[in-house]
Amino acid sequence: MKKGVEPDISILDGCQKLSSNPPTYKTEHYIVEAESKYILKALAWAKCIESNVYPTLLDMMGHTPKVNLHALHFVNHKYQFHKGKSTGAWFEKIKRFRNTNYMGSRIKIWYGKLNDQPPYRTEGDIVHETIHGLLHEAKHSSRNRTINWEPIRQGKSHLLESIFEIELSQRLGNETKSKERYRKCVNKGGIHTILAKFLKAYRWEPFQSLIIRLHDDPDFPPTLNQNNFVYHMSLFAKENVSDFFEKQGWNIDKKTKEKIKEDLQQKE
Repeated sequence: MKKGVEPDISILDGCQKLSSNPPTYKTEHYIVEAESKYILKALAWAKCIESNVYPTLLDMMGHTPKVNLHALHFVNHKYQFHKGKSTGAWFEKIKRFRNTNYMGSRIKIWYGKLNDQPPYRTEGDIVHETIHGLLHEAKHSSRNRTINWEPIRQGKSHLLESIFEIELSQRLGNETKSKERYRKCVNKGGIHTILAKFLKAYRWEPFQSLIIRLHDDPDFPPTLNQNNFVYHMSLFAKENVSDFFEKQGWNIDKKTKEKIKEDLQQKE
């Protein structure tokens, strides 16, 4: 959506009206709920992302995720999350949308975000929270048990989302933003640094395979440790990546290296 351009009533074309109070409309991948004076602008952002970004998101996922619909619920307040810090956009949960049979992620957005300058900040915030929804099944099993292993989820640091956004910016042609996100991830240290460097060395495909496997198999992985992670990432990368992780300070045992070599040979 261009800076300073107010959407007109034609933005409602192709939208399914779900409610009049508050005004709520459904596009292909978003349900948008906002006050009457904001609904057209809110819908314009949803449609802009749906056209310009969402196809790339799905291409990166490599499959149709279970969470493929997202509610944008606009509110009059920010979210206070830590010692006075706040955000104007946040992912809440996966739930059934009010008075419908639709299930998906619930994203809350402060109305002030609709007036952000320049406009790309609003788009970036909505896309960021949409990624949380898309990756939900990859980070949580069907038994609703969080997969708390360090290479995938380190506290509330959104590691997998950070790696995802480095690649997304690259694919959308924003090289500057991709490099900025890469540097930010590397500067965090630890597993963030390691996996950002891994993305640069081996590209996106191993991460895509990991996301698909986590999404489709709630029992994967059966054991959660560095050796197991390196074993599976080698299979996903179709080459032995143990040397890469050892250079980052990981201790990969001989048994794991031998199994990687053996299983890769069997796949040839």
